[in-house]
Amino acid sequence: MRGINPNPSRFSNSFLFMDKNAMHARSFPEKFRYHPIPYVMAALLMGFVLITAYYSFAVGERMSREYSPQITAAMKAKQYATTAHLWFEEVISGDRTESIKNVLELLSQSDWYAGVLLEGGENQTETYLPLRNQTLRQNVEELRSKIASFRDITTQRWENQTMSGIGSDIDQRYDLLFKNFIAQADRVENNLQKMIKEDLKNFRLNSFILFITSLVLAALTFLLFIRLERQRKSDFIEIATARDKLDTNRKRLHTTMQCMGDALIATDTLGKVTYMNPVAVSLTGWGQEEAIGQDVHKIFNIINQHTRKPVTNPVQEVIRKKIVVGLANHTVLIAKDGSEYPIADSGAPIIDHRGEFVGVVLVFHDVTEQYQAQEATARSETRYRALFNGMNSGVYILETNDNAHTFTFIDINKSAERIEQVTRENVIGKDILQIFPGTKDCELFNALTGVWQSGQPKHLPAVHYQDDRISGWREILIYKLPTNELVVLSEDLTERKRIEQDLRQAQKMEAIGTLAGGIAHDFNNMLNVIIGNAELADLDIPDDSPLQENIDGILHAGMRAANLVKQILAFSRQESRDFKPLQLQPVVKEAMRLLRGVLPTTIEIKNDIEPGVQNILANVTQIHQVIMNICTNASHAMRENGGILTVSLREISLDATQMKLHKLPPGRYMQLKIADTGCGMNKATLEHIFEPYFTTKGIGEGTGLGLATAHGIVKKHQGNIEVESEPGKGSTFTISFPIIAEEKTRKHDNKQDGSLARIEGHVMLVDDEETLTRLGTKILERLGCTVTAFTSSTEALKHFTDHTSDYQAILTDQTMPNLTGLQLAKSIHKINPGIPIILCTGYSDLVDEKLARDSGLQEFLMKPLSMKELSEKLGKLLS
Repeated sequence: MRGINPNPSRFSNSFLFMDKNAMHARSFPEKFRYHPIPYVMAALLMGFVLITAYYSFAVGERMSREYSPQITAAMKAKQYATTAHLWFEEVISGDRTESIKNVLELLSQSDWYAGVLLEGGENQTETYLPLRNQTLRQNVEELRSKIASFRDITTQRWENQTMSGIGSDIDQRYDLLFKNFIAQADRVENNLQKMIKEDLKNFRLNSFILFITSLVLAALTFLLFIRLERQRKSDFIEIATARDKLDTNRKRLHTTMQCMGDALIATDTLGKVTYMNPVAVSLTGWGQEEAIGQDVHKIFNIINQHTRKPVTNPVQEVIRKKIVVGLANHTVLIAKDGSEYPIADSGAPIIDHRGEFVGVVLVFHDVTEQYQAQEATARSETRYRALFNGMNSGVYILETNDNAHTFTFIDINKSAERIEQVTRENVIGKDILQIFPGTKDCELFNALTGVWQSGQPKHLPAVHYQDDRISGWREILIYKLPTNELVVLSEDLTERKRIEQDLRQAQKMEAIGTLAGGIAHDFNNMLNVIIGNAELADLDIPDDSPLQENIDGILHAGMRAANLVKQILAFSRQESRDFKPLQLQPVVKEAMRLLRGVLPTTIEIKNDIEPGVQNILANVTQIHQVIMNICTNASHAMRENGGILTVSLREISLDATQMKLHKLPPGRYMQLKIADTGCGMNKATLEHIFEPYFTTKGIGEGTGLGLATAHGIVKKHQGNIEVESEPGKGSTFTISFPIIAEEKTRKHDNKQDGSLARIEGHVMLVDDEETLTRLGTKILERLGCTVTAFTSSTEALKHFTDHTSDYQAILTDQTMPNLTGLQLAKSIHKINPGIPIILCTGYSDLVDEKLARDSGLQEFLMKPLSMKELSEKLGKLLS
């Protein structure tokens, strides 16, 4: 605050009177000398006068620049069209002074002038601005339309001169369109004039308002100056009364500041030091005499402790913002002698009794001890937080306020957020059962209670946690802190468990694959003998023979055994099949027809198959095998009480958010669902259903390969198979196959003709097993062929070299000593490239159908062979 003591003390002069006009302030009141309102009013008055003048000039110039060309354009559009009408009448009447070309040019000029009213433009004499009034723009658009119509009728009348005499229909339309144009042109001119008059009216009104406003402001300014002069006289009386009171307050304030425990520096409005108390003198090292009048930045030199860069002085901030300003943390005061003191301070504006800003007071104190304590705490917190969030294990800190009946989260680290898919903000302060409701279903909650009550750590090597949101395996360590808080360390074992499970499954697969590859060749050869001899016997006995049933049983068992080998090979992924574009709809319908014939009548079949389904890349036999295996498994689950087997097929799209749920990349899929209402499965069974040889059926009722084979086939088709089941509520198998781009679908037809075609031709049969060569000879001769058989591939090649022209086809096994079937075929083709060769094998990991065809072989057959299959393939080659 300011005072008018004629003999102020050093403190009064340096602190309370802080500017060069301090002595002058004793004679004139502050509010009089610095009252801004009259000057603002005077400036406002001058501004309104200038605005009025500018507005008059600008609007007049705009109206002249805008409306004059627009009126000219409207008149020109009418003038050119009218002139064109007159010239055309002269032209049509035989006066050739003007031509139809000139008439049309005039109409084009008329249209141009109408166009600039809409879009603007310029020529050699004028610049035209587009109309802004929407009504006028619509009038001009109609005018242009009438110009176009008038131009068209003019052209028609010129082109039909012989039929366009006066009074003719075209002449009447010509006159009518011209009159319409003239009327529309007049309408445009009238509306344009109305718009100009309205704009001029608004201009005059606005000018009048501005003039009246200027007069009002002039009167108000005059009155304010008169009132201010009266107030000046009143203030002289108030000053005398306030002097003594202000002097008393100044002395009291000086005593208070001298005795303060904090340092205090006061400045004027320019930041010059006007006062320092003893504590400030001690900390800064500057004496009060030498500091007075100095810039505060020189006396109060502060820097950031860490960067050593100058810190914004709070006095400067207070002068700029006129508010209380605190000093930033880690601020150091550098004394005159170079000593450094960590300080905390604040700056505040000094406001006099009239509410005006007259200076700044800066209060600060040495915080070395507090700062050292804070630094130690901050380092400890930083170290703890770095260790806490840097751990790979999830860490949870819990507290309980009701004797371990509930546990509340105090903190979790980054790894815990990642492992449990939560955020720290959503967890802190919430009960553990609210975030992880499955805690009570495993031993974790009891372990928390036990550790809190006993204080002894607890290690849980493998805990399976599951709720509606997450599921996984965890290794848990729980211990109690001296603060009665619990720390839970959680290691995510889910991926390790999955890898271990996949490894066990891979080992089983490898074992089955090795076994399958080892037995497939010999077993298929034996099956070929059994099935071949049974087929020959079936052909030899009459239909009513009592042996017919026995033969059929042998054939049925042989085919089942062959199918079992195929399932083992498919399961172990050692069987190669061609994948082709395929529609699932007919395959599913065909499988349902076959199932209806073998399922008991107590099982109802329901179909929900979308029409027009998309193609997938698949092997039709394997897809059929998947459907039959899963449906057969479903029928077994319903055989006691019956039920409903529901098969649905539809197209779905998976986005990026669904890919993790279905374990498939985003895209379009054909989804096949097979659901039954049978006995269902528990969780333990669900974990093993796709393992080879796992079965819940009785002895002799199943091999345990059906679902394992289905699983292998689906995965080989880049698809996914999922199972949902509960005891007593049935099971649902969901199979997804990726849709391929549009391509012509291969028709699927399993119908076969039971007759055997008669084949003529000399066939060389090569197989290292004599039993198979004898059987093959009988079968081929029964089909009508002449057969020469060899059990040695080298002898067969030597014989063929000497009797090349004797043979029409070669039928050879693949696995033979000396020369394999593929090597024999290549050698024979060098001698006779055109002879057809069929390669057969019970199993070989060295050759498949693709390799055989790439090597020039016409057919590739897997043993055991049926007479029907051999008849079709060989007949096709020899036909």
